[in-house]
Amino acid sequence: MNCKYTLAELQKYETSKAKKMVGVTHRDGKYWKDGKQIIPVEELDEWLREYYDNPLTGMKGRDRLYSSIAEKYLGVTRRYVADWLANLETNQIHSEPKNVKISRPVVLRKPMASWAVDLTWLY
Repeated sequence: MNCKYTLAELQKYETSKAKKMVGVTHRDGKYWKDGKQIIPVEELDEWLREYYDNPLTGMKGRDRLYSSIAEKYLGVTRRYVADWLANLETNQIHSEPKNVKISRPVVLRKPMASWAVDLTWLY
């Protein structure tokens, strides 16, 4: 499961004696759990931009990008990757605009030419 971790939670874990987050270690200024690096929510946008812009790791679709991230990192959800990709300028430029159905009012040529009735039955 890929949970979201805040930097405050990770720092609290490091200073607390209870060590509630089992398996989390801190080394080289980064947090790790089960051999995967934890990406805090506060750093997610910047980190994802760097990961995506790297030609060796990024520039993929939503599912391939997420699966390559999930192999090595924690704290990134598939929904977050999808929303982040949807907000990229490239995606906004190249996506087709949604068809907007234009609803126009009925314009009558003379008064009382058309009638409409709503019937309600009360028992």
